[in-house]
Amino acid sequence: MSRGSKKKSRNLASELCDDILVEIISRVPYKSSRCCKCVCKCCRDLVSHPDHRNKLPRPPLAGFFYRNNYSSGEESRCYNSLSGARIDPSLSFLPVRYDGVDLLDCCNGLLLCRRRSKIPDYMVCNPATQSWAAVPAIEWPHETPHTRLTFDPAASSSCYHVFEFVHALTWEAG
Repeated sequence: MSRGSKKKSRNLASELCDDILVEIISRVPYKSSRCCKCVCKCCRDLVSHPDHRNKLPRPPLAGFFYRNNYSSGEESRCYNSLSGARIDPSLSFLPVRYDGVDLLDCCNGLLLCRRRSKIPDYMVCNPATQSWAAVPAIEWPHETPHTRLTFDPAASSSCYHVFEFVHALTWEAG
């Protein structure tokens, strides 16, 4: 290369379409996607832009719900975050009040709740996104079933299963 024909160093990221960059960054783990902010201003702006938040990896949520019984006899639901995420333990986004909902099970970030009413219905909710779906319960003649939730986010982000387990004698009596 001659002295007069210096080649400018090119920023490959600036030559790629924003949608392609967002697609590439969306496939890396959360911590790595945050490191992309240090590559160049273009990447920093892409990762920080509000339009791309739903496409890019989110920080993992880690924590647990528990009940706190105070000496006064009042009971409250609490959430202890291990990742720094803020989750409302009262699940106030659900259509029923706190005292009308029992927390039954959880699986990979989804919660299985049951409404307290004459005909109990289940609700599967995601406290991180504050979305929920109602699931009708089956009326068993003699006992309340043991109910469990299964969810594999790797298989599908919207497919979950609710299982009701009853004792064999209850099944034969019904």
